[in-house]
Amino acid sequence: MKEWAPAIIAFLVLLVGYAQWRTANQRVVLDLFDRRLASYQDLEDAVGGVMREGVVDAHAFRRYLDGKMRARFLFGNDVLEFLDSVYDDIVALQTIYTDDVINHSARRMELTDKKFAAVRRVSAFAEQAPLIFGPYMSMTARNTPFWRPW
Repeated sequence: MKEWAPAIIAFLVLLVGYAQWRTANQRVVLDLFDRRLASYQDLEDAVGGVMREGVVDAHAFRRYLDGKMRARFLFGNDVLEFLDSVYDDIVALQTIYTDDVINHSARRMELTDKKFAAVRRVSAFAEQAPLIFGPYMSMTARNTPFWRPW
């Protein structure tokens, strides 16, 4: 029995190490999810304000920028390209298609139509974002017992 003691102790140490590795790995996955969710919520809140008001205020613009800046390290190129297209419309709504600019322009109807199109594209965030962000946000890791890694 004495000759098996080191082997049994080594096996138990191996099990403890594996359990610690699984716990650390699951923690990393959860932390990444939390960071992605915070970024998505900033973006969603900013776009929600634009959808409600039809204008981009400084607070909504800042929230969108914060979410977009965090997203560049958390998501893939597909998400970043989508966020860039929404960003272009948000900037246009904040600078070009403001009520003040439209009211003092000779091309009032044209600018109003463009503003409406930009608001509609920004509002499409609510439909498109879950499809684009979804693969990054799904928690696909199954909760299996620590002794079975599959």
